[in-house]
Amino acid sequence: MCNTPGSLDNIGEHTQATVIAKFSAEKGLMAAAILIETAEVKGALTEINDPQSPETAYQFVIQKGDGTSETIGVPPNTPIHLVGDGPLQIADLKQLVYTCEVNPSVRVLLDTATPDTQTALQVLVYPEELTGTVFSVDTTDSIIVLAVAGVNKKIQVDGSAKIYKSDEDSQILF
Repeated sequence: MCNTPGSLDNIGEHTQATVIAKFSAEKGLMAAAILIETAEVKGALTEINDPQSPETAYQFVIQKGDGTSETIGVPPNTPIHLVGDGPLQIADLKQLVYTCEVNPSVRVLLDTATPDTQTALQVLVYPEELTGTVFSVDTTDSIIVLAVAGVNKKIQVDGSAKIYKSDEDSQILF
């Protein structure tokens, strides 16, 4: 917990930390503060495996930036948030991964109390940004199809979307 005095017993090996120290002529470097970094895994969410029972966790497979993958247990009531928007249901996240074929960037904060298994305390999902060429526009159903790296991505456009024209004036068109 932030600003809570702790004990060295609460710091596990291999925990990321920043030590703010001062120099003492008698004792050398003396810690003034120890900031424990949050244990986390960042990367692209590539799989969501359903739990075997209501009490067990979903298994999220995350491909990290170095190309390796990690499997994280996500208990049923773990908060999942779309950054900048709010709570996200697991069904919506599964639809994004499997139906829309998007592997969103995620940051999973881990429970350090379960060192033997990687268990999520919170999942943060970052919004997607797609850049490509407009393949088609369906004004009746408010759908735009964007060709991204040779793959057509179907995107629903609701009434809250702002449409900008990218030029020196950067004006809102709608």
